[in-house]
Amino acid sequence: MKPLLVLMLVAAWNAGAASDTTRAASLRLVNPYPSTGPLEISGSAPANKALRAMQAHAAPPLTDLVSRALQQSLAYALDTPVAVVRRAKRGGAEALEHVALVPDGRTLLLAGSDVIIVRNLLTGYDWRRDIKPVALIARMPNVLVGMPHGSDVRRVVESGIARSKRTLASSGELASSHLAGALFIRATGANIGHVAFNGAHSALRAVVAGEVTAAFVPLPAFLDYVRNARLRPQAIADDVRHPSLPDLITLSEAGLPSVSGAGWYGLFAPYAMPAQLINRTASIMAAEQDDARFSASMAQAGLRVERAKGPAFSNLIETDYGRWQAYLQARPEFAIPPAPEN
Repeated sequence: MKPLLVLMLVAAWNAGAASDTTRAASLRLVNPYPSTGPLEISGSAPANKALRAMQAHAAPPLTDLVSRALQQSLAYALDTPVAVVRRAKRGGAEALEHVALVPDGRTLLLAGSDVIIVRNLLTGYDWRRDIKPVALIARMPNVLVGMPHGSDVRRVVESGIARSKRTLASSGELASSHLAGALFIRATGANIGHVAFNGAHSALRAVVAGEVTAAFVPLPAFLDYVRNARLRPQAIADDVRHPSLPDLITLSEAGLPSVSGAGWYGLFAPYAMPAQLINRTASIMAAEQDDARFSASMAQAGLRVERAKGPAFSNLIETDYGRWQAYLQARPEFAIPPAPEN
């Protein structure tokens, strides 16, 4: 990052935040994910069962890695302490409520597509009323692993080999890998049954053991198994190849451009935070993303840094929101509530 640019951005950010005399001494970064175990869910909403299934496969170490990276980057860029505050109760609702109620210019939310999109679709809660997108941090691609011996994903697309009865695993009900699998089945017309496992590692073990034909799993989990000769990566469900596996084709290259299914992590601010301050924060984050060390740390974890702020990030969320909504509405067991009135 260029020192002059950092100084200009920091000065602008501090000038905007300093107008709030009640602010705390440090910036707070709210993490809606637990350190261990599934998120706590309470209440009698029809979606509780699906939410429990979705959150049972969470990967806290990865989200902690992202929050630590942001903590270090923001602390360095702003020359101020950054405290990570965990608010993991009620499936992420606690974090959303906490951020919405503290519009002090010093509180930000780190959240993934599961909390912002899937959880809100299942409960009918409209996140747009309480928080604003600041910046996309990184994508979490999913990898297609397995397939019949001697075949590859191009043959699946070209010859319809997947139309015989097979099973396709995901890392969990309503995970991004589940959506990737659903898009794959729809795009290929494959006669494949979906099997949701309690975590990506369980799905990978099932592929190795021959219990399922193939699986979509998050790239971070697959990298733990990359040296296992019995696991064969077929393609990555993302728009571009990943630096950790540069020879692995994308599903778009294999003839399936509609199958992307990547999760993501982004930075959000309270709805009441002034737009000027949000823009300054997004600019600081963009400068950090240009730092090769930050990108390398994300790539090593299986993530892919991608920049989008303001309207561009909002459009990305709405696109993913629409894809999940279309899928869940076709599955009556999830009982999606009607959209809230504005």
